[in-house]
Amino acid sequence: MNLAKWPKRYRLPYLMAALTLVLFAIAVAQNYVVSDNSRPAPILMEKVRIAESSSAPPDHATGTPSGTHWMKVREMFPHYDGLLPPGRYWLKYTPVKESWQLNPSIYVRIVNYFRLYVDGQELYRFDTTNTDAPVNPYYNWHLIPADSKLMGKDLTLWLDTSGMKVPLPYLAIDQPEDVLYFMIRFELGNYMLAALFIFCAIAALFFCFTRRESAYIYLFMFAFTAGYASLVRNQSFKLFVDSTWFSYLHDIALPFCVFAFVGFVERLYPELYPRTHRYLRWGLLAFSLLTAVSSLVSPYLYYLLLMTYFPPLFLIVFAAVTRTIYRAYRKYDEVENSWMMAGFAIVTINALLHIMSTSLPAYYDMLAGLFPPLLFWNNTLLFWSIFLLMICFVRVLYGRYESVNRQLETFNRSLEDMVQQRTAELEDTHLRLTESMRDSAEATAATLVMEERQRIAYTIHDTVGHTLTATIVQIEAAKRLMDKDKELALSKFEASQQLVRKGLDEIRGSVRLLQEDPADYDLLGAMDKLIAETAAATGIIVEKELEALPEGLTIFQKRVLYHALQEGLTNGIRHGKCDRFTFQLTYRNQLLSFQLSNNGLPYTKAEFGFGLKAMEDRVQQLGGTLRIDPGASGCVLTLILPVKNNMH
Repeated sequence: MNLAKWPKRYRLPYLMAALTLVLFAIAVAQNYVVSDNSRPAPILMEKVRIAESSSAPPDHATGTPSGTHWMKVREMFPHYDGLLPPGRYWLKYTPVKESWQLNPSIYVRIVNYFRLYVDGQELYRFDTTNTDAPVNPYYNWHLIPADSKLMGKDLTLWLDTSGMKVPLPYLAIDQPEDVLYFMIRFELGNYMLAALFIFCAIAALFFCFTRRESAYIYLFMFAFTAGYASLVRNQSFKLFVDSTWFSYLHDIALPFCVFAFVGFVERLYPELYPRTHRYLRWGLLAFSLLTAVSSLVSPYLYYLLLMTYFPPLFLIVFAAVTRTIYRAYRKYDEVENSWMMAGFAIVTINALLHIMSTSLPAYYDMLAGLFPPLLFWNNTLLFWSIFLLMICFVRVLYGRYESVNRQLETFNRSLEDMVQQRTAELEDTHLRLTESMRDSAEATAATLVMEERQRIAYTIHDTVGHTLTATIVQIEAAKRLMDKDKELALSKFEASQQLVRKGLDEIRGSVRLLQEDPADYDLLGAMDKLIAETAAATGIIVEKELEALPEGLTIFQKRVLYHALQEGLTNGIRHGKCDRFTFQLTYRNQLLSFQLSNNGLPYTKAEFGFGLKAMEDRVQQLGGTLRIDPGASGCVLTLILPVKNNMH
């Protein structure tokens, strides 16, 4: 059944009705298990008389002192509510039947410090001051062997409430095996409930370590404390563990359980009243620890904290938690909030019935007369309602987990759709990119062809231009000497012829230079040869300073430096009319510095010609800079190239 599809106003009544039916079924089952007509019923007390006692009777006492004034309980306490005020009392019990069975025992419970007398004879005494551990009177019982000869005699009980309000002690006469049989049969459901709580605590602890969520810590504490209380509150637990510490500390589970409940609600609804929940949680933790310490120090302080100070604190916590759960139920539409509201309401109703049955038994009997199903109710159902609340906790956590899974599934589906959409877009983009790459490849090929043509033109210019410049100089000189000195003029023509041949060889050398390994090309040697041949052909003087070059120069870098020297010498001779050059080539801080100055005509800034423009482009491709500045006389050509030295 999917309650999420139900209208919100129908969910809560349905869940509360379902949980109530579960509790009613448990109550009917318990009554069926407890009722056993095959065994004789115990002999109950017909009437009880009470008298005040000023002090404990002496050890040799034979019963009540003479002159004891017996009264009915309601005569002594007109406003008797089922609990005796703190004090010392004599109680006289009269059995219903006068005939006892063989080997009977007197079953006494809900009493701590007492002495039992039958026919002026002390039959049994129990004093909590002589025990090794404190005793909780509600779970303290005694099975006292009695002689059948005492049948028909009144039972006299001296009682000291030890400063507590306690119910009237319960006395019955029965066979020991019947008492134990009935005890275990009645409390079998409590052991089952304790096992369920402990199982849930172990499961919560497992999820706490695997999922790392603090809500599971509080769920573990809630289940563990409820399981502990369900286990040790059984009277038959005394048969397995003789120490009274466990039943004495039974009540300490309550503040710790409420602390865990507040912590769980705080983690479940962190956006609702966070400051209030934080203050309550820390206050409950401090009170729980104080109660735990007081249980070890002073039983009186222990019961004072639990019976006097915890109820108002619990009412404050109850009001705050009720506001939070009701606000969440009204604010959010998730079915989990209906589960939480229903479980909390069931526990609240059973807690009120428990308080009424223990603190106001007369009013509870009156209410049971008006509503007969309450006759099936017992205090064990409070723990069963707490267990149902914990089931609601689990349902809420499961719903949250399921909601997260649904969100993840929705996210995964949307992610798959996005992946498919992106895949289609990528495929379309790939097709367009392929076409674009094809077009780009064609354009790149055309660009490479153009660059190659331009590079060849630059190479021819650098190589042939320098040679033709020197040849022109020789021819001009020969023309001037033709009429004056024919032999010298012929020698100039022969020099021109050699220069043309040299130019042809340089073109071939440039082609080889493009194909050679940069490690095999001697740049400094080529520069020395260029300077020497130029000086011999034109008569110029070149002062040079060449430092060792870094390893790793590429062939392109060497070619740029070599052609820069060619271009600088050619332009200085042709345009600057100079006859003296100073050339420096140095390497500092991974920068290669090229500087060529001359003594030619004064330099005036103008646009670069074909050769200088080509040189500038190639220098910029290498990440360097080129500039021409005026010198003392003539100009200075400066070229800077970044070069890393590969020497290690």
